Order: sequence, then C-alpha cells, then structure tokens
Amino acid sequence: MVSGSLRDTLASMTDDDLMALVGPATWANGLRLARRGAVRELTWHSAEEQLETRVTEGGLAYRVRVAQATLRMALTCACPLRSNCPHAAATLIVAREEARERDNGEAEWSRVLRQVVGSSRERAGDPLALIIDAHDSSAPISLTPLRRGAFCEWTGKRASWLDLTATQWASVTDGIDPTHLSLVREGYRLSRESRSWHSRTEVTLASLGEHAYPWLNRLVRAGVTLFSSPTTDELFEVSHATWDADIDVVSEETGLAVTVVARNGDRVIHSPRIDAATGLLVLDGGRSVARLEGASTLEGFPFDRALRIPSSDVAEFRGTWLPALRRRFVISSADGSFDPRAATQATLVGTVRRDEEGVIVRWWAEYQLGKSRSRAPVAQALSDEAVAALVERVDRWGSACGGELWPHPPEAGRMPPWMAPRFLARVVDQKAPEGLVWDVSDDVRTIEVVDAASRVDLSIERGEADWFDLTARLSVGSHSVSVREALEALGRGDEYVRAGDAWVRLDGERIVALAAALEEARALVGWDGEGLRLSALHVGAVDVVAPAADTVCVSGAWTKHVGALVADPQPEDALAPLPSLGRILRPYQREGHAWLTARLARGFGAILADDMGLGKTIQILSAIAAIRHAKAARTGPILVVAPTSVVAVWMEQAARFAPDLRVRAVTETEARRGTSIEEEVDGADLVIASYTLVRLESDQWTHVELDGVVIDEAQAVKNPRTATYRSLRDLNTPWRLAVSGTPIENSLADLWALLSLTCPGLLPSWEAFNRRIRKPIESGADPAMLARLTSYIAPFILRRTKEQVAQDLPDKVIDVVRVDLGREHRRIYDQHLARVRARILDLLADVDANRMSVLSSLTRLRQLALDPALVDGAYSRVGSAKIEYLADHLDEIVPLGHQALVFSQFTSFLARIRGALERRGIAVVQLDGSTRDRDRVIEEFRSGQAQVFLISLKAGGAGLTLTEADYVYVMDPWWNPAAEEQAIDRAHRIGQTKKVNVYRLVAADTIEAKVVELQDRKRRLISSVMNGAAAPAPLSIPIPSQYPNPARAPPIHTLMTSGCS
Repeated sequence: MVSGSLRDTLASMTDDDLMALVGPATWANGLRLARRGAVRELTWHSAEEQLETRVTEGGLAYRVRVAQATLRMALTCACPLRSNCPHAAATLIVAREEARERDNGEAEWSRVLRQVVGSSRERAGDPLALIIDAHDSSAPISLTPLRRGAFCEWTGKRASWLDLTATQWASVTDGIDPTHLSLVREGYRLSRESRSWHSRTEVTLASLGEHAYPWLNRLVRAGVTLFSSPTTDELFEVSHATWDADIDVVSEETGLAVTVVARNGDRVIHSPRIDAATGLLVLDGGRSVARLEGASTLEGFPFDRALRIPSSDVAEFRGTWLPALRRRFVISSADGSFDPRAATQATLVGTVRRDEEGVIVRWWAEYQLGKSRSRAPVAQALSDEAVAALVERVDRWGSACGGELWPHPPEAGRMPPWMAPRFLARVVDQKAPEGLVWDVSDDVRTIEVVDAASRVDLSIERGEADWFDLTARLSVGSHSVSVREALEALGRGDEYVRAGDAWVRLDGERIVALAAALEEARALVGWDGEGLRLSALHVGAVDVVAPAADTVCVSGAWTKHVGALVADPQPEDALAPLPSLGRILRPYQREGHAWLTARLARGFGAILADDMGLGKTIQILSAIAAIRHAKAARTGPILVVAPTSVVAVWMEQAARFAPDLRVRAVTETEARRGTSIEEEVDGADLVIASYTLVRLESDQWTHVELDGVVIDEAQAVKNPRTATYRSLRDLNTPWRLAVSGTPIENSLADLWALLSLTCPGLLPSWEAFNRRIRKPIESGADPAMLARLTSYIAPFILRRTKEQVAQDLPDKVIDVVRVDLGREHRRIYDQHLARVRARILDLLADVDANRMSVLSSLTRLRQLALDPALVDGAYSRVGSAKIEYLADHLDEIVPLGHQALVFSQFTSFLARIRGALERRGIAVVQLDGSTRDRDRVIEEFRSGQAQVFLISLKAGGAGLTLTEADYVYVMDPWWNPAAEEQAIDRAHRIGQTKKVNVYRLVAADTIEAKVVELQDRKRRLISSVMNGAAAPAPLSIPIPSQYPNPARAPPIHTLMTSGCS
C-alpha cells in the first residue's frame, strides 16, 4: 500500500522503484529529458497529493499530472501515449529530487545509503524470489522465479516466467511488489533479445549476456531473495569482488599445456568455472558469482580444458605468441616448469620453392629450444626484438648484393623461373650473414635457362582429306614451343618461355612479327583456330607467313598439289598449245596459255585480268583447245557466258582460231528454239550463251555436266545478290574462269565477288572479309594489308598491261579538258544546284529509304552539267559548251583523215551531239541500246563511210574492236573509272597502228569535278591491288633447313619437288 503524501512517497522511491512503475526503457528516456532541463513549472496541488508540470520536447510542450492513488500513482500526459511516457518519467525524477531537498529531517548519510542499498520502505506488495541453479557445471545456469505461497513461504505456482510476464493476465500479478515484477520482466526481455534465447518458458543466465551481473545487482538492491538451489534455503551470493583471467603454462613430455586461471590478489583458482557468455566466475560450487575481468578477450579459448601445444611448435609459441600474451595477461606456471622470461635462439630462414606460378621466396623465423625446432612466418615474429634486429641486418645485406632480385623480408618474394639461376648465383650462393640460412629445393637448383637465339620453323603437313596444316614453332637446340605459348608469355611480360624442362629466351620482335603474319594469313583464309589450315587454294597464305620464318618444311603432298600454281609452271604442269595456235600466239599469250592450262586442267578457277586489247579471247580459246585435246574422257562441253553483244564475237573468234572445236551458240530460249539445253549442247566442245539466257534457264543449266565455265566481261556479275550471279554459282562444273580487264570497278567487294565465284574458299566469308580486310584497306587504316592481299590472291589472277607486253603498241595520250559553262548555262546550273542540295539534305535523313531519289537528283545535276536541254527542252537555245568544243575539234581533225569515237552515258546527249555534227556536215553513226542493225553500223565506221562513231557506254563499252579510230572523246565522267577504260580501249588495242588521243571532258565547278575525284580514288585502289597481280604469282616458298644459306639454295621449283624429311 502507498502511505503518506505524494511528496513523501516520491522522496522514498529509488531508481528501481521508478523503473518498476514506468519500465526501464521509459525511465531511461525520462532521465535524459530531466537532465536536459525539459521539465518546467512544477506545481503541487491539494495538500501535496497532486503535482503538475510542463515538459518540452521537439519544440512542443506537454502537460503532465501525477496523483496519489491506492496502489500506485496515477500518471497522465497530453502526449499521444497519454500515460507511462518519458514525459511522466521525467516529471517523477525531477519531483523526487525536489521532495528530497525539502525533507530536511533526514541526514545526508541516510539519504545516500538509502539510494545505494535501497530504502526500508514498506513494500507495495508481495516480494519475489529467484532460484539461480548453478550446481551442475555441465548444464546452463537456469533461473526460476518464486512468489509467496499460501501454505509455504515460497512457491513456484503462478510464478512461472509466462505468468509474471504475460500482461493480459493482470489478476495473476495483482498484489506483487511492482518493483520486483518490473525487474523480473526486464530480465525476461533481455533474455528474449539475446541470440541464445530458445524457449518462452525458460531463462538461463547465459542468455542475459553482459547484462547478467548488473541485473543481478539490481535484484539484490530491490530486495529480491536469491536462492542457490530449488531443494534448500541456501542463499545465492552476488559477489562484489573482481577477479582477473590470466594464463598458466605447464611443461609436459609432449609439449605445453596452456590453461586459464582466475586471480584475485594472491588467491589463484586453477581450472576455474567460467560462464563465457556472461563473463562471470562461478564460485563455491555454484553458490556465488563474481565478475571476471579479461574473459571477453579469451573468446574461443577452451575454459574447460587445457590448450595443448606440441613440442615441435613450442619454439614458435615462445617467439610468436608469448610476447603478445605477456602484454595482455599475467603468465604463470603452476609447477614452475615453464619460464616465460627465458630467452630463445632465433634464426632467419629463406625457403626457395617452385610452384605453378614460378619460384617463391618465403621468410621464416626458426626457433630452437632444446631439441625442439620450429618455424613461424617471420611477419608474425617481428614482435620478438631479436628477430626484428636480425631481419633488418639481413635486409641491408641482401639489398646490397641482390639488387632488384632481392625479396625484402618479411614479405614473400616471387620471381619467374628463369630468374632463379641468377638469384641463386648473386644471392643464395654468396656468403650469408650470421643468423641467415637458405633452404633451396632441388627442383629450383635444376632449372635450365637457354639464352641462345630462337629459330622459327614452319611446317606444312597433310591433314584430313585435301587439307594441310601449317604449324609454326620456336626452336632452340632440342627445345621447341608453340607460337601461342610464346605470345602468352610475351603478353604476361615474360622474357622467357618454358620449353620442356628448360626456359628459352624470347625474341619479342620476331615473335610478334610471326604472330602478326599468322593472324593476317588467318584473316585472308578465314581460319579461326590455332595454327593455319590450308587447301591448295591458300598457297598464297604461305607467302604471307614465310618471311617471318627461318625454315620451312613442306610435305611432298603439298608440293604436288600446288606445283601448278608457281610462277613458272613446269612442262608437266602446263599443256602445250595446239600447233595451229602456237604459231600465231605472241610470247605473252603463250605464257597466258601455260598459266591457264596449269590451273584449269587441275580444277582450279582463276581470273584473267589482262588489259583490254591484249587478246584474252585467243588465249582462252587456245587453253580450251589444249584441254579438250588432252582430255580423253569428256564429261561435257565448256560453257562461255558473255554479254549478248559479244556472243557473235566469240563465235567468230572460235571459228577463226579453233576451227576443230565443235562450237554451238545458244541464242534463243527453249520456247523459240524447241529443244532443251541438254539437247542443244549435246556433242559440243564449246557452248556460248548470254548472261540473260543462262539466268532465264538456270534450272536447266544446273543439270548439265560441264567441263568448265568461262565468264566473259565478268565485271557484269560482281553483285552476289543477283539472279545471274547465283545461276553461275550453281552450275555443275569443276572450274570457273572470270575474264575481265577491270575486275575491280568500285571497291574490293567486286574482287571478293569474282573470287568467291571462281575460287570458292580462297577468301573468308563476306562478313569477315569486309571487317578484317576490305575496311582496313579502303579506309587506309592498314596499308600493309593491301600488299598481303595482293600477294595472297596472286596465284589466281593474271594481269598484264599493254605497257608490259605490247611495247609495239602506239602510245595512248590522255588529256583531261576543263570546259567552262556559258553564262546562261552557269546560271541555270547554279539555280538547280541550290534546289537539289536542299532536297538531298532532306533525303539523307533516311538514306536507305531514299537511295533512288538521291541518285535521281545526282543524275539530274550531271545532265545539267552537260546540256540544260537534257533536263528541260525549253533550254535548248542555251546550248552546250562541251558540244561546241567537240564540234570545233572534229572540224579540225576529220578533214585530215582521222576517225573518232565519242562516248556518253546519256543517249539523249548523243542525239544532241549528232544533230550538231550533222549540221556541220560530219558523217556520223550511232550505237546505243536502241540500235537494231549493230553490224551494219560498225561496218560503216570501219569502212570509213562515217568519220565519227557515237557510242553509249553501256552498249559499246565492251566487246568491240575499233582500231580504225585514233581519237576518243569521253563526254561525261562516269562513277566507275573502269568502264571508261574499257571504252577507251576499243581503239587502243592490238592492231592499232596510230597514236591514240583521248580527251576526257569535265565541266568546271560542277558535280563532274566531284566524280573525277571519286574516279581518282578508285583508280588508286584498283592500281594497288591489280598491279600486285600484274605478273604471275611469285610463290616465295621459304628455304628449308637443309639450305640455311639463301644465296646457295637451288631454284624454287627444285624446292617445291624436294619435300622435307
């Protein structure tokens, strides 16, 4: 019962009483507010039975009222909690202090002691007790609450942890001292919050952890009785004495036994019972506990047994661990068998060992105690002053003699294996300072390092089917490594690479050059694996790699396969021309015949790219005649596919130079001729058909077994996406020969298309070729790739220029004539240019969708540069400066007996030129797509009836021989410079006896100037590629090892047949 006034009650309350009233957490928050001075305006009312305050927090003020009640004080607050809040707790704390200050009747000592040990106030209810059962050292210390019994002093009925802590059953705890009840509930809360809590009905001392000792003390101060056993009335004591945890070490026969002891002054407990979770020392058989300082630093130490250190590790313990233990604990020895202050003898040991990554040097502190010797990492022993001094002295010595090789202790040092011999010679084998010992394994001592220069060996051996494997290896004496291993070593920054049991010095520059050559060859071949897999088609890849090698060994099978592809074929590789043709072939044409038969007769495709007018047709006919003559078993005819306008030329040339060949021309579709393709070609040696008919009847042609296919004017099928290209690709034939004086017209894509048709597998896929070859060359990013590509494809492209082989041919003089537009013409052009430029800029926002519109706009500009009347008839009166220039020129040369060819892409412009020339009385004939009687028109010019021949580029740019003309006028530049060259060479070819004058007319300051710039760039690319193939391929097979001196080596063809042992 609460007695007396509210002031007296507050003055007699301890902190435990307040915590029991509002709870420990609320009391702690209230104490914080009280200390901060948050309680204001404390006022007593009604004879000190009530009080009121204002408490501020967070900028707000709350009104708190406290009133005396029957069992406990009534607390109310204006905050959201309404009662038992921190504001009420702060009010109680401040009011209690004020009540005590006014109580002048109590002496100071009495107030202080009452605060320390608790008041002897009349209890507010029945007390509680607690059993602390620690009698069984193997079991956790359990806590069991008790309450007053009806028939006995203490009972556990209605006193379980659940009974006392379940707030929903208030009747169970009615009449219990609220301070005791609050403390019991606090202990239960602390237990539940710990990690070791495992049951709602049980609480152990260990579950209270570090809170155990303060909580037990508060129980004692609040008057809670503590018992040590459930069966006796013996009390449990919470000792105020503090013990220290120290270390005891005893020497045994097998080593050392290390245990924890408890020390209080001179009193020492060996094998103490320690509760590790709470850090408490259990005394008197479980009847008392005391605080044990230092227990927390022994986490993981086995308190219930000795920690045993074997004899082999005693030295390490003394040198590494004992100094640190002495700084934290008192070290004793119960039987005096161990002296913690005894000095030890330390040695620094450097171990040198091999592992997967190289050679590693580790540092150890080795201790010897009697017969016991043990090692510990020196980094852990630096706390030993003797070891630290030794390390410093050895490090000075090693830095002086080892330099960059010295691994500074205590850190481990790693080195590549090839550095180990140098390290041993410069450091380990030198006289060591006192206290340093080396321990070097035998596998380190036996490391072999070879510093001789390496040799690069290439070998070509037969693989699966018709494939060959090119392998590159580095050799030093009897040691050999792969290029991949050498590159990986260089990538790691290594100077040597492992070769068997030895380490071989790397020649970085040579290896990088070899790897680059192999990578370039792989790019050309399209091979992604290690080494290089080759077919006979890839003979040029050997030339790419060989310069980086010292020796090359080739198998006899490789020599046999590629013998026909060398620069100078042997007689057995080429077929001789038939006598009738051999007498009329020029020397370079005989070479071309040999080159063709050496390849075609063995199933290799190729490209014949001789300059226009050098007689490609007669060379091909000679090769076909020789092949047909030499082949006893014929499977089918040889097909020549050509533009429609050239079919008749082939028929004429075949009848003239190869009359023994049975030649048949397919000039109509099946519907008109009434026979199938198989019936039409049956029994023929040579069949000639146009691109159009082969495309239209491709399904029939694919069923015909052919001996070969000749693709004339092959630049017409440079687009792999066209139906004509697919028709030629699907023909059943062992070889395809592409014939074109201009195999590259725009870009390297043209070359890829033709070689993919004639030599499938020679070049990689289009995606790989475009990424790794075409783009680096055309962008200028890799100029060297151009030379490598040219060398690689050289065995399959034969190109000779007139300057090289037809030195008796008259000169060809080319002039680029700048023609200025007239004033009115310039005004019209500039006006249209502004409009077209704006339109094109809009169209370029989506190039793919507007491609045709962009090209149409550019074509319109080109026509305007020629003659405004080509765009709008209303401008016919303006005239064309180019037509005037041409007419004036022809007025001068025609009367002198000269004949001229005039080329343009626009037939409408040719019509304007024709009208102007005829008005001047100049005889003119015209050939374009609308011409029906082609032969008659050509004959009129050849016979001299007409002095000027107007020709459209598409209709007459190929397949014509017009050596009667010695003047050529190209009226408008075309995007494709090769097409212009084809047109010009209608006059400048074999049979021409006069100098040929060529005039390229370019309208100044117009789009034509841009076209000429583009032409120049394309010409440079074409010249770079084709000039490398201008002569037969120089197959530069490197010299095998049996001929180490190149100057004394036999000819290349000898090597090709000698093989390699």
